[in-house]
Amino acid sequence: MFKHTINKGSNWDEIIIQNQYLEVVILSKGGTVKSINYIHEKDSLPLVLTYENEESYIADDRYCGAFIAPVAGRISPNNISLNGKNYILPESEVGLCLHSGSASSSLKRLKYKLKSTKSSISVIMWFENTPDQSGFPGNSVYYLMYQLTDKPSLRFETWINVKDGFAIFNPTNHMYFNFADRNILNHKLSSCITHKAMQVDSISTLEKERFDLFSEPSGVFLKDIIEHFLLHYLRELDHTFYFDLKQRRISLSNQNIEMLITTSYPCVRIYCASHGFSHPLKNLHDFTEKYLGIALECQYLDNDIQLNSMNSQMIVNKGEQRHEYIEYYFIRRNP
Repeated sequence: MFKHTINKGSNWDEIIIQNQYLEVVILSKGGTVKSINYIHEKDSLPLVLTYENEESYIADDRYCGAFIAPVAGRISPNNISLNGKNYILPESEVGLCLHSGSASSSLKRLKYKLKSTKSSISVIMWFENTPDQSGFPGNSVYYLMYQLTDKPSLRFETWINVKDGFAIFNPTNHMYFNFADRNILNHKLSSCITHKAMQVDSISTLEKERFDLFSEPSGVFLKDIIEHFLLHYLRELDHTFYFDLKQRRISLSNQNIEMLITTSYPCVRIYCASHGFSHPLKNLHDFTEKYLGIALECQYLDNDIQLNSMNSQMIVNKGEQRHEYIEYYFIRRNP
């Protein structure tokens, strides 16, 4: 039922795992999901954006398919004060540390092992964080796992082992979804989202009114959602939202595929690729076009700009357990 192949490379290894529904290609570089293909008889349907060549992954500046750790999102590199100590984090945007900057797991060659049982096949990957090298507190090991079972789903899990003190923990995956379409404008989005997070005086807060734009059960076209954000917020769709804590799920669909994401995380960052890519993508003629993919980054509340409280949900102390998951379930339409 399960197959796997490992292709060794000079820059990184390529690990391929497969069940009767999905073929998933993972790079040891950054724990990157290079591709997910839905298999049906003699054809396969691509579900995520994939670069055409290895050079593009080396030069990637869009975190395409990457595992992001220690911290997804934006935090201030110069405003971190925890337990009476100040931390200087690597800056990757002007005045901000985006997706952990130069310390990001997306830039590392991760260690890994395969685990195969009668009911599943998994790739477990990890890297070590050293404060002297990364700037992030806590000697710690960050783990992730990609797993296939007998269902048409890919399960992503992440956890941490803090060896001393405390660590900051907010990993996610940064796949760009596009279900074999020219762009994502005719994909539909639906979710049990209660509120949109917003920044007030550089601190993320909760909008008072419920946010119901995505609540239509059959979904809302992304072209209409994007237009709404440009009209009402004067910016592209690149926001964090709170899930209804009883229904932490979000769905994306088009005429080819319906995907249901369930997660243990309380929030999701939704980003429509409003800028074209810098490197060629497979199956897409014009990689510079807008809205080629959508990233659905389940995580804790990001944009916690100051991060100066030990009560932050991102803080994990030595001896504490922290384990989160994201599951992507795919249903093929019109096979």
